[in-house]
Amino acid sequence: MESVMAIFKGAEQGKRENQYLTGEKYFYGLGVETDVNAAENWYKRAAKGGHAAAAYMYGYIMLTGLSGKVDLKRGNRYIKKAADLGDRNAVLMLARNYYYGYGVKKNDRKAYRLWQKARRRAARRRNTISDSAMKRGFT
Repeated sequence: MESVMAIFKGAEQGKRENQYLTGEKYFYGLGVETDVNAAENWYKRAAKGGHAAAAYMYGYIMLTGLSGKVDLKRGNRYIKKAADLGDRNAVLMLARNYYYGYGVKKNDRKAYRLWQKARRRAARRRNTISDSAMKRGFT
């Protein structure tokens, strides 16, 4: 319980990672009652501070209406912000939204470019993990 309180305290002090973690706790009901509206609030605060995963989750909540309201424009804006900050899931969701025209003008070319971008990021990540393992003697 102390660790949960420390996370909440950091969130109240404006620490982005703590704000994101507080959102996670409320979204998934980890140590607190599940409360999507509270999660949305904490994700939004962290996202405004430039936290990529929080921007993705806030956008996701807006796009899906999990908090009771669907806002495709705002949702896609935050998904794009998360993608620009390097969140691979956001890149994939944005690609999907362009492919289907969900809240944005349908654009197959843009969707394809975004899928390619996500694929390249995944390949770079695999290479980084592989290089790190080789340096430590794991093969």
